Formats: sequence, structure tokens, C-alpha cells
Amino acid sequence: FGGFQSAMVLTGNVGGTA
Repeated sequence: FGGFQSAMVLTGNVGGTA
């Protein structure tokens, strides 16, 4: 999940960080 969360921080800010 660490690798997935890293992408969320970069492009997931708009959708919402998990």
C-alpha cells in the first residue's frame, strides 16, 4: 500500500489523500 499511497499524495490530492 506504500507505493499506492505515494501516488495518491502526488495526484490524489484532488480526489483526497487516503
